[in-house]
Amino acid sequence: MRATRYFLSIIVASIIACTMVAYRAAFVSNQPLVDARVDATAIRNVLNLTEAFNLDHVGEIAYVTFHEGKVVRKSFIEDPKSPYGWYHGMAERFLADVAASPHLMGFLGTAVIKTEDDATLPPRAVSMLASMGSPLLAHSIQKASRPGAILIPDWHFIEHHGFRDLIRTVRKLGKPLRSRERKVFWRGSTTGFPCATPFVSPHSKSALSVCQERSCDSLHRIGAARSAKNVPWLDIKVARTLMWCNDSDAQRLLSEGISVEENRNPGHQRHDEVSWIARRGLFEIDGFVNAWGHLWRLASGSVVFKVDSGFTNAYLEQEVPGVHFIPLMSNLSDLADATKMIQEESSMPYLEKISRNANLLASAFTYEQEVDRVAKELRASWIAHKDGKRHAA
Repeated sequence: MRATRYFLSIIVASIIACTMVAYRAAFVSNQPLVDARVDATAIRNVLNLTEAFNLDHVGEIAYVTFHEGKVVRKSFIEDPKSPYGWYHGMAERFLADVAASPHLMGFLGTAVIKTEDDATLPPRAVSMLASMGSPLLAHSIQKASRPGAILIPDWHFIEHHGFRDLIRTVRKLGKPLRSRERKVFWRGSTTGFPCATPFVSPHSKSALSVCQERSCDSLHRIGAARSAKNVPWLDIKVARTLMWCNDSDAQRLLSEGISVEENRNPGHQRHDEVSWIARRGLFEIDGFVNAWGHLWRLASGSVVFKVDSGFTNAYLEQEVPGVHFIPLMSNLSDLADATKMIQEESSMPYLEKISRNANLLASAFTYEQEVDRVAKELRASWIAHKDGKRHAA
């Protein structure tokens, strides 16, 4: 009986698959091509007009064409020395899956993408690109530039297929929240800026000149580690020094007790993601942009304590402070007071509710769902642009 059901299910699945292939082929062959592309020269003119090409690493701003299930990405200004090759690969992997979506069958359309840490373009550029039907595809973007952009997943989400395996592992191995250590935990690198640098790449000469009078000690993450040093329930330390922090800084941070850098302290325990969930709370703070591991932490069963951020992405837009995470002020003045509840049994019902809500939100963001959503949003953008041109005529 089981064997019969098994073979019957295979036959049904095969029929459905063949039907979908035939449907897609019929759709493409019987429907006229919807040509919604925007000329690359017109886009270049917008980027020039809005001073987007005055940003650092303009070689990462590219013109993307979707057609017949394929995607082509071409930089406006080629940079053979680009340090973002891996980002290019992740972008092309995701965009290829979007291009193959049935939602885009029969369409020829374009978009713009910026493949570095920060996808932000000037707000006016984002708005104009959206209005001309070639929207910015942004993985991490400053909130001021959000209107008009289509949000895509960050590169780590893409690499790990929506953190699918890691989320399965932490959910399988995680203990009930009440059984976890009563601490808020974080390990991370010294990324970020020691001064305010809107739209500046961390690898650029401009960043170095703008922040030249600041140092490792001015980094937000260093400030967090120092603020947590004498708070018993906070275990917030630097695990890797780079960029603004030189060898002398690294040794000083080690001796100060706010760094446990593994490559300088080989005997110290390395904390992988699974070990993080032994604690009730997980701390989160921006580096150069928003923390790209945020989604798996929402799914971890621990409670996320997140420092206020000026960045957003697809799932960050859906979360609510006090519902999916505990908010912390950007200046860290409430770091000790706001996290103290991690030790209090009376706070457990609230913390458990936060954990459940976060888990549900994380479940709504799979790789496949993000491919589907982005394809739908691109299609809607192209149709709206075509309809607008038709009405104008």
